[in-house]
Parts: sequence; C-alpha cells; structure tokens
Amino acid sequence: MSNLRMLLIDTNTVFLDQALKWLRNERRISVVGRTKSWKRAIELMRTSHPDVVLVDVSVPDLQGGDAITAFTRRTQSPRVIVMLSYDKPEYRGWAREAGAIGCVSKSDFILELKPLIRALFLKRV
Repeated sequence: MSNLRMLLIDTNTVFLDQALKWLRNERRISVVGRTKSWKRAIELMRTSHPDVVLVDVSVPDLQGGDAITAFTRRTQSPRVIVMLSYDKPEYRGWAREAGAIGCVSKSDFILELKPLIRALFLKRV
C-alpha cells in the first residue's frame, strides 16, 4: 500500500515544524509540501498531487470555506482536513459543510489526526 501524500498549509511556522516532525515519523505518510500561502498551496497541489491537505483556514489569503471548496472540487481532489486554533462545534460544522472530511484541534493535533488517517487508509484498501 502506498503512502498518503500530505500537503500542510498554515502560517504558524512553529506549529508547521512540530506537525512535520510528527508526520515524518509516521511511516505511511509522505509530506509532499508545506506552505504559508494559498497561492503557493495551489502550485504545490498541481505539482505534488497530495491525497490529503491539512489546512488552517485562518491563513490570510485563503478565504476559509471558499478554499476548502476549491480544493475539493478539483480533478483528483485531495481530502481536506481542517486544523482549528479555536475549536468550536460551529467551526467543525462549517468545515464539513464546505467539504472537509474532518477537523483537528491544534491543541490535540496528534490524538485527533490519527483516527482520520486510519480511516483514510481503510478507504484506500
């Protein structure tokens, strides 16, 4: 079974570094890019073809739900997982309505991301 190819989008460099460190230790995940900008994310999607996009919708040039919709409507669209700095039920509902497969709180990133990754692998089998 091939690795899940992930793209990370967030303006918080410290968080990106920590997430990248954890993800690189997961043998079934390949991080194919990371960026702090929407424009660069679009370029990386075209060149790296991620299976999953982990995105903080507070990235300034991202436009929240519009960005999620743009990701999920692409040909061979990746699955989108939204990272939340402020974890509120209405944010999770909004993200799902926009097309995200799930949300993870940044404070519980590893605990919440693992089940989503497992579910993605089960769907690929």
